[in-house]
Amino acid sequence: LMNQGALDAPFTCLPSATNMGLCFKFAPEEGIIAAGGSQSVQISFSATELGSFEEEFQFSVAGSPVPAMLTIKGSVTAPSLHLDLAELDFRDISFGYPYTQHCCLTNSSPVPLTFQLRMSDDDTQPAVDSVYQICRDTDPVWRKGIHFYVEPREFTMNPSQGIILPQGHQDIEV
Repeated sequence: LMNQGALDAPFTCLPSATNMGLCFKFAPEEGIIAAGGSQSVQISFSATELGSFEEEFQFSVAGSPVPAMLTIKGSVTAPSLHLDLAELDFRDISFGYPYTQHCCLTNSSPVPLTFQLRMSDDDTQPAVDSVYQICRDTDPVWRKGIHFYVEPREFTMNPSQGIILPQGHQDIEV
């Protein structure tokens, strides 16, 4: 906001009553702009619905017969990530011989998307390879019948998180 007048100008952002208008936050919402000065206003937006929008916001300025107006236009789109496989089937794997498969994660939306992958039934501790397991065969974790609260992960994914650009893809190794 700019004050082109000769006097200080108190201002207030008038709240919007529309559903999309309520998704915008202004900081500061009010203040005083010195004569000949300006005030930066940070605008935050957190959408609650999809679709195109055009919102008009008003800033009431003391002594001005008309409010300062700001129109914001845009479009909110849904995220759209797709894997190129319905499942990864590791079949029978011999103990001590790691096996790797690949898949591709594609972002078909017009905006960058952040992803984070995990196996739903895998545990949270770091994965333990077979060499470690064989070398430490006296570790009670490997004895049959003993179960600990937290067990090691069986799978690793690389990368397990990241950002995929619009219409981009990321190869994933499991």
